Amino acid sequence: MAQSKPAGFPFDLPEADLILRSSDRPIPTDFRVFKLLLSIASPFFASAFTLPQPPVNGSGDIPVMEMQEDEHTLTMILGFCVPISVHLPPSLDSLKDIQGVLQAAVKFEMKGIEGYIRKVLFDRFIESKPLQVFAIAHNRGWKKLAALAARFYLTVPAKTVTSDELELISAAAYHRLMVYRQKCGEAAKQEILRRLAANPSSSRPWAVQADRRRTCSMNERCGGPRAWWLCWMEHTVTEDVLAVPLPNRSDIRHTLAVGKPKIVLCNKCSKSIAAEFLEYVPSIVNNIQKIVLQVDYMQTAVKKHAHVFWQVPVNLYLPELSEKMV
Repeated sequence: MAQSKPAGFPFDLPEADLILRSSDRPIPTDFRVFKLLLSIASPFFASAFTLPQPPVNGSGDIPVMEMQEDEHTLTMILGFCVPISVHLPPSLDSLKDIQGVLQAAVKFEMKGIEGYIRKVLFDRFIESKPLQVFAIAHNRGWKKLAALAARFYLTVPAKTVTSDELELISAAAYHRLMVYRQKCGEAAKQEILRRLAANPSSSRPWAVQADRRRTCSMNERCGGPRAWWLCWMEHTVTEDVLAVPLPNRSDIRHTLAVGKPKIVLCNKCSKSIAAEFLEYVPSIVNNIQKIVLQVDYMQTAVKKHAHVFWQVPVNLYLPELSEKMV
Protein backbone atom coordinates (compact mmCIF):
# COMPACT_ATOMS: atom_id res chain seq x y z
CA MET A 1 0.00 0.00 0.00
CA ALA A 2 1.33 3.41 -0.98
CA GLN A 3 2.42 5.70 1.81
CA SER A 4 0.04 8.67 1.94
CA LYS A 5 0.03 12.09 3.55
CA PRO A 6 -2.90 13.92 5.14
CA ALA A 7 -4.54 16.88 3.45
CA GLY A 8 -4.76 20.19 5.23
CA PHE A 9 -7.78 21.80 6.87
CA PRO A 10 -10.71 21.30 6.41
CA PHE A 11 -9.95 17.84 5.00
CA ASP A 12 -8.20 16.48 8.07
CA LEU A 13 -11.08 16.30 10.55
CA PRO A 14 -11.12 13.10 12.62
CA GLU A 15 -14.95 13.04 12.54
CA ALA A 16 -14.97 12.38 8.75
CA ASP A 17 -16.42 9.07 7.53
CA LEU A 18 -14.62 8.66 4.19
CA ILE A 19 -11.14 9.17 2.74
CA LEU A 20 -10.67 10.25 -0.87
CA ARG A 21 -7.11 9.39 -1.89
CA SER A 22 -5.52 11.45 -4.68
CA SER A 23 -3.77 9.97 -7.71
CA ASP A 24 -0.40 11.55 -6.90
CA ARG A 25 2.53 9.19 -6.86
CA PRO A 26 4.66 8.14 -5.12
CA ILE A 27 2.92 9.85 -2.18
CA PRO A 28 -0.83 10.40 -2.55
CA THR A 29 -2.84 12.73 -0.36
CA ASP A 30 -5.73 11.61 1.84
CA PHE A 31 -8.77 13.89 2.06
CA ARG A 32 -11.02 13.14 5.00
CA VAL A 33 -14.56 14.07 3.95
CA PHE A 34 -18.19 13.59 4.96
CA LYS A 35 -20.43 11.38 2.84
CA LEU A 36 -23.47 13.52 3.60
CA LEU A 37 -21.91 16.66 2.16
CA LEU A 38 -20.69 14.83 -0.93
CA SER A 39 -24.12 13.23 -1.44
CA ILE A 40 -25.80 16.64 -1.35
CA ALA A 41 -23.28 18.21 -3.74
CA SER A 42 -22.95 15.32 -6.18
CA PRO A 43 -25.44 12.78 -7.59
CA PHE A 44 -22.37 10.78 -8.63
CA PHE A 45 -21.26 10.29 -5.04
CA ALA A 46 -24.84 9.83 -3.83
CA SER A 47 -25.19 6.85 -6.17
CA ALA A 48 -21.72 5.53 -5.38
CA PHE A 49 -22.49 5.39 -1.66
CA THR A 50 -25.39 3.01 -2.31
CA LEU A 51 -22.94 0.42 -3.64
CA PRO A 52 -20.71 -1.85 -1.55
CA GLN A 53 -18.15 0.37 0.12
CA PRO A 54 -14.36 0.11 -0.36
CA PRO A 55 -12.22 -1.43 2.40
CA VAL A 56 -11.07 0.61 5.34
CA ASN A 57 -7.63 2.23 5.31
CA GLY A 58 -4.48 0.89 6.88
CA SER A 59 -5.32 2.16 10.34
CA GLY A 60 -8.67 0.41 10.17
CA ASP A 61 -10.95 3.38 10.85
CA ILE A 62 -12.85 4.56 7.68
CA PRO A 63 -13.15 3.47 4.02
CA VAL A 64 -10.71 4.73 1.38
CA MET A 65 -11.78 5.60 -2.15
CA GLU A 66 -8.99 5.81 -4.74
CA MET A 67 -9.50 8.83 -7.03
CA GLN A 68 -8.22 9.62 -10.51
CA GLU A 69 -7.79 13.32 -9.63
CA ASP A 70 -4.57 14.78 -8.22
CA GLU A 71 -4.21 16.66 -4.94
CA HIS A 72 -4.66 20.13 -6.46
CA THR A 73 -7.85 19.22 -8.33
CA LEU A 74 -9.37 17.51 -5.29
CA THR A 75 -8.51 20.49 -3.10
CA MET A 76 -10.33 22.78 -5.52
CA ILE A 77 -13.41 20.66 -6.23
CA LEU A 78 -13.91 19.55 -2.62
CA GLY A 79 -13.47 23.15 -1.50
CA PHE A 80 -16.84 23.91 -3.10
CA CYS A 81 -18.49 21.18 -1.02
CA VAL A 82 -17.51 22.57 2.37
CA PRO A 83 -19.79 25.09 4.14
CA ILE A 84 -18.57 28.65 3.68
CA SER A 85 -18.71 29.15 7.45
CA VAL A 86 -15.87 26.65 7.74
CA HIS A 87 -13.83 27.32 4.63
CA LEU A 88 -14.04 29.95 1.89
CA PRO A 89 -14.68 28.63 -1.65
CA PRO A 90 -11.53 28.27 -3.77
CA SER A 91 -10.55 31.08 -6.07
CA LEU A 92 -10.33 30.10 -9.74
CA ASP A 93 -7.47 32.35 -10.78
CA SER A 94 -6.29 30.56 -13.91
CA LEU A 95 -7.79 28.78 -16.88
CA LYS A 96 -5.77 25.72 -15.90
CA ASP A 97 -7.57 25.60 -12.55
CA ILE A 98 -10.90 26.10 -14.29
CA GLN A 99 -10.20 23.26 -16.67
CA GLY A 100 -9.31 20.87 -13.86
CA VAL A 101 -12.31 21.79 -11.72
CA LEU A 102 -14.67 21.76 -14.70
CA GLN A 103 -13.56 18.27 -15.73
CA ALA A 104 -14.12 17.00 -12.19
CA ALA A 105 -17.45 18.83 -11.88
CA VAL A 106 -18.72 17.19 -15.07
CA LYS A 107 -17.55 13.77 -13.88
CA PHE A 108 -19.18 14.16 -10.47
CA GLU A 109 -22.35 15.77 -11.92
CA MET A 110 -21.95 18.98 -9.93
CA LYS A 111 -24.18 21.25 -12.01
CA GLY A 112 -23.91 24.14 -9.56
CA ILE A 113 -20.13 24.28 -9.96
CA GLU A 114 -20.49 24.24 -13.75
CA GLY A 115 -22.79 27.27 -13.53
CA TYR A 116 -20.33 29.03 -11.23
CA ILE A 117 -17.50 28.37 -13.70
CA ARG A 118 -19.53 29.92 -16.53
CA LYS A 119 -19.93 33.05 -14.42
CA VAL A 120 -16.20 33.14 -13.59
CA LEU A 121 -15.26 32.80 -17.26
CA PHE A 122 -17.51 35.73 -18.16
CA ASP A 123 -16.56 37.95 -15.23
CA ARG A 124 -12.80 37.38 -15.16
CA PHE A 125 -11.52 36.01 -18.45
CA ILE A 126 -13.78 36.86 -21.38
CA GLU A 127 -12.18 40.26 -22.05
CA SER A 128 -8.56 39.24 -21.55
CA LYS A 129 -8.71 35.73 -23.05
CA PRO A 130 -11.78 35.56 -25.28
CA LEU A 131 -10.39 32.88 -27.59
CA GLN A 132 -9.66 30.50 -24.73
CA VAL A 133 -13.09 31.16 -23.19
CA PHE A 134 -14.66 30.46 -26.58
CA ALA A 135 -12.87 27.11 -26.78
CA ILE A 136 -14.00 26.03 -23.30
CA ALA A 137 -17.59 27.19 -23.85
CA HIS A 138 -17.84 25.60 -27.30
CA ASN A 139 -16.49 22.32 -25.94
CA ARG A 140 -19.06 22.25 -23.16
CA GLY A 141 -21.94 23.25 -25.46
CA TRP A 142 -22.49 26.60 -23.71
CA LYS A 143 -23.79 28.37 -26.82
CA LYS A 144 -24.54 31.76 -25.28
CA LEU A 145 -21.15 32.05 -23.60
CA ALA A 146 -19.39 30.85 -26.76
CA ALA A 147 -21.17 33.49 -28.84
CA LEU A 148 -20.32 36.20 -26.32
CA ALA A 149 -16.68 35.11 -26.31
CA ALA A 150 -16.70 35.24 -30.11
CA ARG A 151 -17.87 38.86 -29.90
CA PHE A 152 -15.23 39.81 -27.37
CA TYR A 153 -12.65 38.17 -29.65
CA LEU A 154 -13.51 40.92 -32.15
CA THR A 155 -12.03 43.50 -29.78
CA VAL A 156 -8.48 42.11 -29.91
CA PRO A 157 -6.08 41.39 -32.79
CA ALA A 158 -6.15 37.84 -34.14
CA LYS A 159 -2.74 36.65 -33.05
CA THR A 160 -1.37 33.14 -33.22
CA VAL A 161 -2.29 31.58 -29.88
CA THR A 162 -1.02 28.29 -28.51
CA SER A 163 -2.90 27.07 -25.47
CA ASP A 164 -4.32 23.91 -23.98
CA GLU A 165 -7.84 25.24 -24.42
CA LEU A 166 -7.58 25.21 -28.23
CA GLU A 167 -7.16 21.44 -28.04
CA LEU A 168 -10.79 21.33 -26.94
CA ILE A 169 -12.24 22.42 -30.29
CA SER A 170 -12.01 21.08 -33.81
CA ALA A 171 -10.42 22.80 -36.77
CA ALA A 172 -13.93 23.27 -38.18
CA ALA A 173 -15.06 25.16 -35.05
CA TYR A 174 -12.01 27.41 -35.17
CA HIS A 175 -12.58 28.01 -38.89
CA ARG A 176 -16.19 29.08 -38.27
CA LEU A 177 -14.96 31.51 -35.62
CA MET A 178 -12.51 33.06 -38.08
CA VAL A 179 -15.21 33.25 -40.78
CA TYR A 180 -17.39 35.14 -38.31
CA ARG A 181 -14.50 37.46 -37.51
CA GLN A 182 -13.87 38.08 -41.21
CA LYS A 183 -17.54 38.89 -41.83
CA CYS A 184 -17.51 41.38 -38.96
CA GLY A 185 -14.34 43.01 -40.29
CA GLU A 186 -15.89 43.39 -43.72
CA ALA A 187 -19.04 44.86 -42.18
CA ALA A 188 -16.92 47.41 -40.31
CA LYS A 189 -14.98 48.25 -43.46
CA GLN A 190 -18.18 48.78 -45.44
CA GLU A 191 -19.39 51.20 -42.77
CA ILE A 192 -16.18 53.22 -43.20
CA LEU A 193 -16.59 53.23 -46.99
CA ARG A 194 -20.21 54.33 -46.57
CA ARG A 195 -19.06 57.31 -44.56
CA LEU A 196 -16.56 58.20 -47.26
CA ALA A 197 -19.25 58.07 -49.93
CA ALA A 198 -21.65 60.20 -47.90
CA ASN A 199 -21.91 63.94 -48.36
CA PRO A 200 -23.36 65.22 -45.08
CA SER A 201 -24.06 68.85 -44.49
CA SER A 202 -21.64 69.44 -41.68
CA SER A 203 -19.72 72.35 -40.30
CA ARG A 204 -16.83 70.14 -39.25
CA PRO A 205 -13.58 71.01 -41.01
CA TRP A 206 -13.16 67.49 -42.37
CA ALA A 207 -16.73 66.96 -43.58
CA VAL A 208 -16.50 64.63 -46.57
CA GLN A 209 -17.24 66.10 -49.96
CA ALA A 210 -17.61 64.47 -53.34
CA ASP A 211 -14.11 65.44 -54.37
CA ARG A 212 -10.74 66.11 -52.75
CA ARG A 213 -10.59 69.84 -53.27
CA ARG A 214 -8.28 71.83 -51.06
CA THR A 215 -10.03 73.81 -48.42
CA CYS A 216 -7.06 75.74 -47.12
CA SER A 217 -6.51 79.21 -48.56
CA MET A 218 -3.73 80.09 -46.14
CA ASN A 219 -1.00 77.72 -47.28
CA GLU A 220 -0.47 76.22 -50.72
CA ARG A 221 1.42 73.25 -49.27
CA CYS A 222 -1.46 72.36 -46.95
CA GLY A 223 -3.54 69.46 -48.20
CA GLY A 224 -6.56 70.54 -46.20
CA PRO A 225 -8.61 68.75 -43.55
CA ARG A 226 -10.81 66.93 -46.09
CA ALA A 227 -7.90 65.32 -47.91
CA TRP A 228 -6.37 64.41 -44.54
CA TRP A 229 -9.63 62.85 -43.40
CA LEU A 230 -10.16 60.84 -46.58
CA CYS A 231 -6.61 59.49 -46.52
CA TRP A 232 -6.84 58.52 -42.87
CA MET A 233 -10.17 56.76 -43.27
CA GLU A 234 -9.27 54.98 -46.52
CA HIS A 235 -5.84 53.68 -45.60
CA THR A 236 -5.60 53.49 -41.83
CA VAL A 237 -9.02 52.93 -40.33
CA THR A 238 -10.23 50.46 -42.96
CA GLU A 239 -7.14 48.31 -42.44
CA ASP A 240 -7.45 48.46 -38.67
CA VAL A 241 -11.11 47.42 -38.52
CA LEU A 242 -10.23 44.33 -40.52
CA ALA A 243 -7.67 43.50 -37.82
CA VAL A 244 -9.91 44.54 -34.90
CA PRO A 245 -13.53 44.49 -36.16
CA LEU A 246 -15.05 45.80 -32.92
CA PRO A 247 -12.83 48.74 -31.94
CA ASN A 248 -13.21 51.09 -29.02
CA ARG A 249 -12.32 54.76 -28.77
CA SER A 250 -8.77 54.11 -27.67
CA ASP A 251 -8.23 51.89 -30.75
CA ILE A 252 -9.33 54.71 -33.06
CA ARG A 253 -7.19 57.22 -31.20
CA HIS A 254 -4.25 54.84 -31.51
CA THR A 255 -4.65 54.73 -35.28
CA LEU A 256 -4.52 58.50 -35.24
CA ALA A 257 -1.26 58.45 -33.29
CA VAL A 258 0.59 55.76 -35.23
CA GLY A 259 -1.07 55.95 -38.62
CA LYS A 260 -1.19 59.62 -39.42
CA PRO A 261 -1.94 60.27 -43.10
CA LYS A 262 0.88 61.56 -45.25
CA ILE A 263 -0.98 64.80 -45.81
CA VAL A 264 0.81 68.02 -44.92
CA LEU A 265 -1.33 70.39 -42.87
CA CYS A 266 -0.70 73.98 -41.91
CA ASN A 267 -0.92 75.05 -38.28
CA LYS A 268 -4.41 76.44 -38.72
CA CYS A 269 -5.81 73.23 -40.18
CA SER A 270 -4.00 71.10 -37.63
CA LYS A 271 -5.55 73.07 -34.80
CA SER A 272 -9.02 72.92 -36.33
CA ILE A 273 -8.79 69.14 -36.62
CA ALA A 274 -7.35 68.66 -33.13
CA ALA A 275 -10.11 70.77 -31.63
CA GLU A 276 -12.93 68.64 -32.97
CA PHE A 277 -11.49 65.28 -33.95
CA LEU A 278 -11.66 63.52 -30.60
CA GLU A 279 -15.24 64.69 -30.25
CA TYR A 280 -16.03 62.90 -33.50
CA VAL A 281 -14.32 59.61 -32.56
CA PRO A 282 -17.31 58.28 -30.52
CA SER A 283 -19.53 58.67 -33.56
CA ILE A 284 -17.18 56.51 -35.64
CA VAL A 285 -16.89 53.87 -32.93
CA ASN A 286 -20.61 53.73 -32.16
CA ASN A 287 -21.57 53.33 -35.82
CA ILE A 288 -19.03 50.56 -36.37
CA GLN A 289 -20.19 48.74 -33.25
CA LYS A 290 -23.84 48.90 -34.27
CA ILE A 291 -23.06 47.46 -37.69
CA VAL A 292 -20.75 44.72 -36.41
CA LEU A 293 -23.07 43.63 -33.61
CA GLN A 294 -25.73 42.90 -36.22
CA VAL A 295 -23.58 40.01 -37.48
CA ASP A 296 -24.84 37.00 -35.52
CA TYR A 297 -22.27 34.36 -34.60
CA MET A 298 -24.95 31.69 -34.27
CA GLN A 299 -26.03 32.18 -37.88
CA THR A 300 -22.41 31.82 -38.95
CA ALA A 301 -21.73 28.79 -36.76
CA VAL A 302 -24.88 26.80 -37.51
CA LYS A 303 -25.73 27.38 -41.15
CA LYS A 304 -28.09 24.41 -41.41
CA HIS A 305 -30.62 26.22 -39.21
CA ALA A 306 -32.58 29.00 -40.86
CA HIS A 307 -33.60 30.59 -37.56
CA VAL A 308 -31.43 32.34 -35.01
CA PHE A 309 -30.98 30.40 -31.77
CA TRP A 310 -30.69 33.56 -29.73
CA GLN A 311 -29.88 37.20 -30.06
CA VAL A 312 -27.76 38.99 -27.45
CA PRO A 313 -29.07 42.52 -26.90
CA VAL A 314 -26.25 44.99 -27.46
CA ASN A 315 -26.83 46.86 -24.22
CA LEU A 316 -27.34 43.72 -22.14
CA TYR A 317 -23.96 42.00 -22.43
CA LEU A 318 -21.80 44.66 -24.06
CA PRO A 319 -23.06 47.85 -22.43
CA GLU A 320 -21.28 50.85 -23.87
CA LEU A 321 -18.16 48.99 -24.97
CA SER A 322 -16.61 52.25 -26.05
CA GLU A 323 -17.06 53.61 -22.54
CA LYS A 324 -16.01 50.45 -20.71
CA MET A 325 -12.78 49.81 -22.56
CA VAL A 326 -11.38 53.33 -22.93
